[in-house]
Amino acid sequence: MSRLNYTLPDEYHGRELEGYVEKVDYYLNSNIRIWHNVQNEGYALHQHSAIEILVPIENVYTIIVNNNTYHLEPGDILFIPGLTLHEIIKPDWGERFFFMFNMDPLTSFHDYSALEPVLLDPCLLTKRANTGIYEHIYSRLMEISNLYFSPGVTFREYSIYANLIDILTTIGREHYDTLFAGTDNTAEKSYDYYQKFNSLLAYINDHYAEQLTLENMADYTGFSKYHFTRLFKQHTNSTFYDYLSRKRIQAAQTLLTTGASITSIAFQTGFNNSTSLHDALRSIRITAPANTARNSSRTCRGMFRSSRALLSLAISSLPYPFTPPRATPAMMYFDSSKYTMISGSTVRAKPR
Repeated sequence: MSRLNYTLPDEYHGRELEGYVEKVDYYLNSNIRIWHNVQNEGYALHQHSAIEILVPIENVYTIIVNNNTYHLEPGDILFIPGLTLHEIIKPDWGERFFFMFNMDPLTSFHDYSALEPVLLDPCLLTKRANTGIYEHIYSRLMEISNLYFSPGVTFREYSIYANLIDILTTIGREHYDTLFAGTDNTAEKSYDYYQKFNSLLAYINDHYAEQLTLENMADYTGFSKYHFTRLFKQHTNSTFYDYLSRKRIQAAQTLLTTGASITSIAFQTGFNNSTSLHDALRSIRITAPANTARNSSRTCRGMFRSSRALLSLAISSLPYPFTPPRATPAMMYFDSSKYTMISGSTVRAKPR
């Protein structure tokens, strides 16, 4: 690949962390930050609101996300959703790109709701496993890096987001093509399902704080309760109530960064009282890596398994003592010899 000057004329003072939360320093008040990384250092467990895309260029790169360990080979592409705890293991040497995007500008798009379940969990694309879309997505990412690091590019942010939208559209279409493959659905019927669930997921996004039930959501789509349950699982790889709980916990996670009270957050996110919210947060576990992921047999179809999403910031932000359960060999808590626990303060670390 052609070599560019991978430095930018903006002031950057290092990573800004509060607890486990990294505040992304986007380039020149844009919605984008890309790193060309050659440092042989790791990055302890953290999360941020931006979606992150990692692409090793030289040497393997090991990432722990949720309870999966990904050993990325050169050329592999790993999507890490926003607000997802992950750790990057120190490499001996190598070169890789970190792409970080603020997804907020895309949330007003009509199709965003249909894409959201596809990217709720990490997504690994490899040349061997994803032959139909890999080359296109890889070339779009390299075009994004060229646009970002090349001098004198007009409409830089628009151009980059045009490529990002192309990438997300390709992944979304692959997901829905796979979803309906092998069924007896006509193209018209498959599109009707797509439209109904796109509308439904948009409705859930807007009304998750209300008392939504499986029955009234089935009525909303015009399906029977049984048919709705089966189709919802098919579209999101989750039950309706797990999906709803995930949306509420995500919303609480975001609000906890604003300094709002726990009681206020509980009512804003559908938990209705601080005890329910506290119980939901206490159900969270940070588990040790149990699986090793190398290839993905279905593009971005891992999605999430349950409502017990990782929410470390919520634990550290509770206004009263939170006592985690006694650690067991299967649970990963933080080794003070490896990590510095920070609460209520800001620390700046080296740039990536």
